[in-house]
Parts: sequence; C-alpha cells; structure tokens
Amino acid sequence: MKPLISSLILGLLVGGSVASAQWVQETAGELSVAADWTSDGLADMLVVDRATGLVRAGIQDSGGKFIWSEPQAAGPGNITAIGFGAFFGSSSPALAVTTPALNRLNLVRYGAASAEPWFVGGIGPRAMALTLGGPDGSFGDLFIATSDNGAP
Repeated sequence: MKPLISSLILGLLVGGSVASAQWVQETAGELSVAADWTSDGLADMLVVDRATGLVRAGIQDSGGKFIWSEPQAAGPGNITAIGFGAFFGSSSPALAVTTPALNRLNLVRYGAASAEPWFVGGIGPRAMALTLGGPDGSFGDLFIATSDNGAP
C-alpha cells in the first residue's frame, strides 16, 4: 500500500470519551498520533520508531507540558501501520502496531510490561483502519489490509 494512502486511513482516535478523528502522522522514520494514552482526558503524543518498533509516549500534564517515557517495545522493526482505540471490548485504550514480519497486530497499553499479540489470517498486515462506533467514542470496526497474499 502506498505510504500516503496508509497515512490517510490509519489513525482514528477512538479511545475513551474522545470521539474526534485524528490522523496518524507518517514520516520515513516515524509514525505518530495524538491520543489520550493515560485516560485522563488530556491528549498525549505517541511516537513509533519504524525501524526499531519502539514506542515513546509524551504524557501531557495539567500544565500542558509533555513528559516523555522510556522507549517500550511494540514489536519488531519495519512498522508499517499504527492505530489507537479501546480494542475488543476493553475499557483501556491501546496503540495497535503492525508490520508484515509480525503477521499479527500488537496492542501496547499504558503501563503494560509487554505488547499483547492479536493474530489475523493471511500474510502480514500492512495497514489498518478503525471506524467510530458508539457515542462513547468506542471503535466500531477494525479493517486490516495486506498486499502480500497475491491473487487467488
């Protein structure tokens, strides 16, 4: 999938009570999204290093300053897509990351010691998109795309 298309469909902010859509920002080296990572009502910043798969969170304090976390592993390198939301009926938001090398999504939650894997059929997801669901800002559907399966 072309990088521009990927960045346009990937990032809907759907966690907590925040229901406004947010784009995933994409550069050659990073993917980032503004999201309420800590569920405190303040927009935090999540930055994923594409090459290493490390996530850093800029947690916004009540004064509007960002306090940056230590890097947390989200998965192997070559990250191709991220999304953010309250996944699979959970009340706690998570950052979802994927790369064809994973052949799955990894969910990274605030304060968790490691990423939670979620396996999908097919070969290596390259992109994902989330749609808004209920009025509480929860997501409705998760779409996963790949270009590695070839024609049937």
